[in-house]
Amino acid sequence: ERVSMPDFDIDFCVDRRGEVIDYVASKYGRDRVAQIITFDTLLARSAVRDAGRAMGISYGVCDATAKLISPELNMTIAKALEKEEKLKRLYSTEPEVRRLLDMASKLEGMPRNTSVHAAGVVLASGPVSDSVPLRISHDVVTTQYPMSVLESLGMLKIDFLGLRNLTIIENCLKRIGSNRPDMNSIPTDDAEVFRMMSEGSTSAVFQFESRGMRALIMKLKPSSIEDLTAAIALYRPGPMESIPVYLHNKNHPEEIRYDCPELEDILSVTYGCIVYQEQVMEIFRKLAGYTYGGADLVRRAMAKKKHDVMENERRRFIYGSDGSDGTPCRGAVASGVPEKVAETIFERMSAFASYAFNKSHAAAYAYLAYQTAYLKCHYFKEYMASVMSACLNGAGGKFMEYMNECRASGVSIIKPSVNESGVDFTAVPDGIRFGLSAVKNIGRAVVNDIISERENYGNYRSLRDFAVRTKKYGISRRMTESLIYAGAFDDLGLNRRQMLENLDTIVTVNSSVIEGQLDLFGGSGTENDIYVPDAPEYPYTELLAMEKEVTGIFMSGHPLEEYDYLVKLSRIPDTAEITEDPFGKYTDQSEVSVFGTVVAEKSHTTKKGDRMSFVTIEDTTGKIECVVFPDVWKNYGAKLKKESTVRITGKISEKDKGKNIIASAVFTADEFKNAALRRKLCISTTSKELKEAMSLLPPSEAGNIKVCFYLSDLRKIIAPQGELSVDLTREYYTELTAVFPPDKIAFI
Repeated sequence: ERVSMPDFDIDFCVDRRGEVIDYVASKYGRDRVAQIITFDTLLARSAVRDAGRAMGISYGVCDATAKLISPELNMTIAKALEKEEKLKRLYSTEPEVRRLLDMASKLEGMPRNTSVHAAGVVLASGPVSDSVPLRISHDVVTTQYPMSVLESLGMLKIDFLGLRNLTIIENCLKRIGSNRPDMNSIPTDDAEVFRMMSEGSTSAVFQFESRGMRALIMKLKPSSIEDLTAAIALYRPGPMESIPVYLHNKNHPEEIRYDCPELEDILSVTYGCIVYQEQVMEIFRKLAGYTYGGADLVRRAMAKKKHDVMENERRRFIYGSDGSDGTPCRGAVASGVPEKVAETIFERMSAFASYAFNKSHAAAYAYLAYQTAYLKCHYFKEYMASVMSACLNGAGGKFMEYMNECRASGVSIIKPSVNESGVDFTAVPDGIRFGLSAVKNIGRAVVNDIISERENYGNYRSLRDFAVRTKKYGISRRMTESLIYAGAFDDLGLNRRQMLENLDTIVTVNSSVIEGQLDLFGGSGTENDIYVPDAPEYPYTELLAMEKEVTGIFMSGHPLEEYDYLVKLSRIPDTAEITEDPFGKYTDQSEVSVFGTVVAEKSHTTKKGDRMSFVTIEDTTGKIECVVFPDVWKNYGAKLKKESTVRITGKISEKDKGKNIIASAVFTADEFKNAALRRKLCISTTSKELKEAMSLLPPSEAGNIKVCFYLSDLRKIIAPQGELSVDLTREYYTELTAVFPPDKIAFI
C-alpha cells in the first residue's frame, strides 16, 4: 500500500556531515550516490532588480522600487501592489515603473541559478547515471533533477542534516574532559534538569528557547521525556489550540473524557488529546479496522487536504468497506462506536492532521533537548562556552541572551587575554573566558598563530614583546589595535590609553629584532625599553564602547547596569519580551514603555516639512524600533541623540514586519532615575505573613524611598507605623531580592 519510498531524515554533527556522505559513497559505491540539485528562484525583489538591469533602467529606480516590496516570506509583486500604497501609486503614474514591474512579474518564480541541496542525498541500486542525468558542481556530483522529480521516479532520498546542537554537545564533552558523562546512559528522570526547565531556564536548550515555548514548559512542569515530546508536538500551528486542554487534563486527569472507550488506550499518554500523527493512524486501525498502510494513506490525504479523498474515507471510517476497492475495513460503527461519535472523531482528526507532528521525530528532538538541558544543568560553564562559540561560527544572533544567562547564573564572562584565551570560549575556574577569534579583524588562522607562539615560547610579557614575536605571522597594526580595544592586553602593565596613544612607538620592530638578533639581555624588548608617559585611563563608558566596537558586546559591564534595578522595580519590560510576546500581552495599540540606549537614529522630513525620526533602542536583550512623529519630536527630539540612554513611552504598532513603538514621550536616564526614586517601594505579602515580611526586610539607613506592603488577601496597601524608609541602591536591591522574589517587589 505504500505509494512512495520512506522518508529518512538523519541529523549529524555539522563538522562531520561530510564524513557521513563519504562513508555512504564508499559503502554503496560512488557511482550509486549523488547529492541533489536545487534551483534558486527569483523572488520579487531580485526579479525587479534583474529585470531593470536587463532593460537598462537606472539603478536608482530599480533599487527604490525593489525596496517598496516587503522582504517577508512568500511576498510577490502582486501582493506588494495590493499592500503598499506608494508602490501602487508609482505603478499607476510612472510608465517606467509599470514596465519594470510587468516584466519582473513574468520573471518572478523562475529559476535563477543552481545550488546543492543542503541535506539531500540520493541512493540508487545501480549507477545513478542510469536513471537520471548528473552534473559536477565544485567537485560535487549532483543530479540534474530536483528532489520532487527524484521522489516521483521512486528513488530513495536521504536527508543528512547538519544539526549544530549535536556539534555543541560534542564540543561541550571535549571541554569537560576526562569526567565527561556518557550521553547514551545519562539518567532520563533527573529531577534537577526538569526543575530547571520548569522554572523557565531554557535559554540554550534545544527546541525550548523561544519565549512561547518557555511559557508552555513553565505551565506544563515536565517530569519526563514524554512530556517534552508532547510539548514539541503541541507547540505548532493547529495543535497549539489544544494546549489549554492538554494542560488542564494533565493537572486534572479525573476530568478526562473520551468519546469512546477504545480511545483511552490511544490517547491516555497525551491526556485525551490527539497530539501525534501516529495516534491518528492508530485510531483508524483500532476503531475502523484499517491496515497500517491504509491508515498512513488517509493521514497523508488529510495532511494535504485532499477533500475528495477525505470525503470517501469519511464513509469508509464510519461505515466500513466491503473490499471491492481492494482494501476492506469494518468501519467504526461495526466496532460499536455510535455513528454521531464516529463522525465527531473523524472531524477532529481531519482538522488536526494537516498540522500534526510525528511522534518519532518529536521524541528524537525531545531526547536531544533533554541532553542539552542535562549538560546545561550539570556542566553549565562548559556547555555555555560551547554554545557561545557556536554563535561565533554562524549559529545566530542570540549571543547577548546567552551572556545575560551566564551573568544571571553568577558566571562571569572574562575579557579576552593574549596569554589566557583560546581560539573559542573556554571554561575556566573564574567563569568563561572570551575567545580571541571572537574579536573583530582577527581571523582564526591568526589566532592559531598567536596561541601556538605562546604555547611554544611562553606567555607574552608586554605589548612590545607580542608585537616582536608575532610580526612574522603578519599581524597588522589594526589587529593589534582591535585586541587592545577588547582588553586583551589589560593585564600586561599599561592601560588602554597608554597603549593606543603610543602604539606606533611600542610596536615598531627594528630590523635586528626581525632578523632574530636579540638584545644583550636575551629579550625581545619590553615597554621598559621605551618611554611611555603616564596617562589616565579612558572613562568607563569609553572602555565599554571600545569593547562593543570589536566584540559586539559590552565586556566589562553594561551602560544600563546602574539603572537595571530601577527598570525592574518600574516593571518596564525588556525589548525581547515585547518583540517575542509569548503571552500576547503587547498587542496593537497597547501602552508600553522601554528603557535602553539609542543605537540608531534616522531623521526624516515629512511632506509638510516637519521633522520626525526612526529610533532604534537597544537593551541587554535586544532591539526595537520606535517611531517619533513630528508632534512628539518637537518636544523630545533633542533627547534622542545616538548613544544616549532614555526611557520611551508609547503604544505598540503591530504590522507585517513585526512590532515597533509609536512614541508619545521621551525621558533621559537622569529624569527616569529621579522620577523613580520619588516613588514608594511596595512589597507584596499577606496579612498573616506581614510581620515576618517586615522582619525580613534588609537593614538600611533611613533613606530616600518609603516602604509599604500590599496585602494580597485583603487587596489593600498599608504603610508601617513610623513611616519606614530605606536607602535604595543597586546593592540594596540585590539584598532585597535575596529575601523576596523579584515579582513581589515594585514601585507604586
